[in-house]
Amino acid sequence: MTDRPKESGRYIEAVLKSLDVLDCFKGAPNLSLMDIMERAGLTRSRAMRLTGTLEHRGYLTQDPVTRRFSLGYRLLALGRSIEANNSLIAATRPVLKKLAEVTGESAALFVIDGLDRVVLAREESTWSIRYSVSEGERIPLPAGAGGKVLAAFGPTALWNRIQRSQPRPLKSGGTGINLGQLQQERTQILNQGFATSIGERVPDSWAASVPIFDAQDALVGCITVAGPVNRITSERQDEIIRILLEQSQHLSSSLGWRDHGHRP
Repeated sequence: MTDRPKESGRYIEAVLKSLDVLDCFKGAPNLSLMDIMERAGLTRSRAMRLTGTLEHRGYLTQDPVTRRFSLGYRLLALGRSIEANNSLIAATRPVLKKLAEVTGESAALFVIDGLDRVVLAREESTWSIRYSVSEGERIPLPAGAGGKVLAAFGPTALWNRIQRSQPRPLKSGGTGINLGQLQQERTQILNQGFATSIGERVPDSWAASVPIFDAQDALVGCITVAGPVNRITSERQDEIIRILLEQSQHLSSSLGWRDHGHRP
C-alpha cells in the first residue's frame, strides 16, 4: 500500500509562489515588476501571471501611471477580520494608545512566532524622531526588551531552542545580545517582571517591556514602550516601567488572569 502524504507536505507550489509575491512587500510600500521578480526569484512571465491574478482578486493594486504594485485593500479587510476575532489585539489597542499618550513614546504588542517576535499592534509617538515598527513586522528573538521578556517568560521549549540557535543579524543595526548575557539577565527579568534594553535592536534607543498572561497563566505576548535614549532620562525610565507594570496587570486581568502573587 502506498503511504499517504503527510498533511505538512501537501503544498500547492503556485500558491506558495503567490504568497512569496505578497511577502515581497514587507517594508516596501510599492514595487515594480522587476523588484518582485528579483525578490521572489521569478521569471518575468511567471511574475506577470501571479501579479495579474492577485490584482484581479484585489490582493494587489497597480498604479496606471508608474505601473508599480502595492498591497490591495482585500488584505486590509482580512486583517480587520483577524483583529475582530482576536481578543488580544482588541484588548490591547486601547492600552497601547494610553501608553503612547501618557509616556509620549511609541508602544507595541509583540507575540512569539517560532524564533521571531511579531508586531500585532502598535501606537506611534507623535515626535518626529521616534522608535517605529510596522504591524506584521518580524524581529529575531531574543534581542531587545520585548525579545528578552518573551524568551524569559515563554515556554521552556522556546528557551531551549534559543539556547541552541545561532544569533541572527539584526537589519536595524542594533548591538544584539549574546546568550550568556541573556542567561544572566533571565532570573532578574523573571523576578522583577520586566526587561529593558539600550541599543540592542535599534541604535540609540531605549525600551522597556512587560509580559501579558491569560486565564491559564500562560504567556500570550508582551507590550513595549520605546524611544530615543537621549529623550528618556532615568527618571522617565522609572515612570515608564511603573506605568507598563500597571497596564500589564490591567490587560492580563481583562484576559482572565488572576493575581497569584508573583506576576505579571
